[in-house]
Order: sequence, then C-alpha cells, then structure tokens
Amino acid sequence: MLIASSIAIATAIVSTPALIVSACISKLFSTITSFKPVDVSRSTFIKEMSKYIRTSPNGLTSVWVCGRTVHVLCRHATVFSNYPPIVIIHGTGSCSFNYAEFMQSLPKVYDVYCIDLPGWGISEDPLFDLETCSLNYSYAYYANVFMTALSEIHPDSNAKFMFVGHSMGAFLFLNSIKYISPDKIASCTLVCMPGLHILTAKYHFIGALFKFGFLESIFKQWWSRHLFSAFLYRKKTQLQTLQNMHRFIPNGFGYKMVGRYIEFRWFFSVKWFRFVACVFSPIITQLLSVSTTTRVNLVCGSRDPVVDICRMDCLKETNINCHTLEGGHSLFSQKELFSKLLSIIDNDSNY
Repeated sequence: MLIASSIAIATAIVSTPALIVSACISKLFSTITSFKPVDVSRSTFIKEMSKYIRTSPNGLTSVWVCGRTVHVLCRHATVFSNYPPIVIIHGTGSCSFNYAEFMQSLPKVYDVYCIDLPGWGISEDPLFDLETCSLNYSYAYYANVFMTALSEIHPDSNAKFMFVGHSMGAFLFLNSIKYISPDKIASCTLVCMPGLHILTAKYHFIGALFKFGFLESIFKQWWSRHLFSAFLYRKKTQLQTLQNMHRFIPNGFGYKMVGRYIEFRWFFSVKWFRFVACVFSPIITQLLSVSTTTRVNLVCGSRDPVVDICRMDCLKETNINCHTLEGGHSLFSQKELFSKLLSIIDNDSNY
C-alpha cells in the first residue's frame, strides 16, 4: 500500500509540469498548423469507427452482440471456401482496430472476427469485479462471451473456429479453453503469450508498473489527453487516427484482470526455488494438456522484450507446433510477417 501511494504521489508531481508543457506544445502546434487535437472519448471513437468503416473500401463491418454490450470487428469472406473462420483475441491495451490491417490482408476465403473483450476496446465492462472474482468464474465468463458472440455472428451450429490469441489474449484463451467444446475449435494459435517462463524478470518488472498506482493505465487517466495531447492530432490515415485514439479512451477495466497475473517477483523468492524444482511451468503444463485434443501453434518473436521464450526448446518434441518469427511483441503490426502468420494459423492450406 505504501509503495502504491508513493508511486501515485510521484506520478502526480511529475505529471503536473508535464501537463503544462504538453498543453503549451499542443497550443503552439495547433496555432502553426491550424490542426485541432482529436476529441477523445468512447462516443467519439465509435463515431470515428463508423465513419472509417463506411468510407474505406476495406471490407470491414462492425457488429454489436451479447445484448449490444460486446463489439466485434468483422471481415466476411467474399469467396466461398468452407474454411473455418479466424477469431482474433486481442492483447492488453489494444482493441480490434489494432488488428484491422492484418484482417484485411487475409485471403477473401476467410471470415475473420476480432472481439473487443469486455473491459477493453469499446465493449462494455463486465458486471462483476475482475480483480476480486474467482479466476475460474472469469475464465468461464470470457469463454461464454466468445461463443455467444460467435453464435450470433456465425450462426452455423456445426462451425469450427481457428482461434488466434495475442499476448494476454492468448493467455486468457488458453485458460478459457476448458469451457469451450473441443468440437468448436479447429485450431488454437497463441502468439507472444506470457507465462512460458515462471521467472520472466522483464515481464514481471513491467507488471509491477501495471499493478501499482497510475502507471497501470497511464493512457487511461483523466489527465492523459492533456499530457499526450500533442500526439492526438489526426494521422495520415483514418485507421492510424483510430488506433491512436483508442489508447486514450478511459475504459481500462481489463487492467484489473491483468493485475491478477502480473506481480513483481524478487529473484530469490519462494517461487524461484519452486521453479528450480519443477520441470514445467503451470502454463506449459496447460499447453501440453490442451495439445492432446487440439492443434496448438505457439508463436514467439525473437526480439520480444516482454515475453521470455527460452522454455520453447522443451516443447519441440511435443504435439505443440513451435514457431519463432523475426520480430518483437507486436507481430500483428509487422506487415512483412502477415503471410507467415497466416500459414501458421492454417497450415493445412497452400498460399
């Protein structure tokens, strides 16, 4: 508690002059260029999103499901193929529009859906507290959201889906998979998933910043739009504007769930000794269990600064298909990797 209070006070002290400097830079920039900062709010984002979908020849559509509480970005197939639809589950701090370019790059033989998880993006917050509820309850809840949303968008009772989780979305889906019928899963691709190594120091250090004080959602505070307003001018494309706006929408409820998993761990903690005594980490045990009934692809970036991939070597002789791509944590933003990601997601097809 003392650490959290100290960080909160320090952040307030640092942010005050930063607010003034940012406001001055923004005013000067708008005076010189005649550009105005983007109005950052959830309602404005939805309005800009609708405009982007309506005016851009991108094939994307927007659908609200689960009683209009969950938003899904869709790209429907225009060529009949009977291929399973691809379902993308986004990571921490992102939303469906962070994957829009990847969705548009996929061949027209696929239906592609990206769900804004409740508590993230522009979906409504869950009606329960993610920080205090049972973890199994939250996993079951998200599994129900996945399947309810898909049943409304793709009402084929015999449909299977190729699920693709990124970062925290991969971790969440892996733990939710036990609440989903195996008959509905064609494959499971987990990209840049945390937790492969129990003692991933970088990840846990960043986690400490997430968990304590304002830093857990630095872009989601009331003063964020002022502190960063110099960066809130419209970008070259509508999509870039949307992606930039999303970071400032004050809807960071999902961070509470992230905080359940990420905590600062000292190098000589009890968990460290427990790790030495164990052959596999809990997440690897879960991976091995799922791989007995489901085709699992594990994808990591060779330059990922967040997720430690050193444990992948022990999985090479298992049922899990391991892949390492030349990239960082945000592989879905690297256009040169799109075709490689697709070939991994559905390696039964030729492109």
